[in-house]
Amino acid sequence: MRLEDALRQILLDNQIRTQEELVETLNALGHEEVSQSRVSRMLRKLGAIKAKNADGEIVYRLPKEPAPPAMDSSVETLALDIVANEAMIIIHTSPGAASLIGRIVDFRQEELMVLGTIAGDDCLMVIPKTTQQVEEVSNRLKELLYL
Repeated sequence: MRLEDALRQILLDNQIRTQEELVETLNALGHEEVSQSRVSRMLRKLGAIKAKNADGEIVYRLPKEPAPPAMDSSVETLALDIVANEAMIIIHTSPGAASLIGRIVDFRQEELMVLGTIAGDDCLMVIPKTTQQVEEVSNRLKELLYL
């Protein structure tokens, strides 16, 4: 996982109080040459802020980060098939499910290397950041959607 993606995921999944804690967590994930100053620059780039959590502790947060759509085993029944050509990917879904699958993909846009999505009723068009990434994006989507 790219360093920036790892940092974003750590902030979403954990209650990180200090930059040192963040460096230690990144090191544990295999990003061993990360310094506190680099973490500081990345936090600024991501727009991370310090805010109180439910326990009143001050922790790093990503501002106005949308909550990810709930994903459970039912996503297996919503996404039916993924097909691709040299430029884009189409996800066929159960009727009415394309928007939900689109939200799931949009929430993980950076991790999945996706430029954007367009949803219909039962079909979702996924546009990779580059045409060279179509196969990789398609594989990541298949893994995410249990296909």
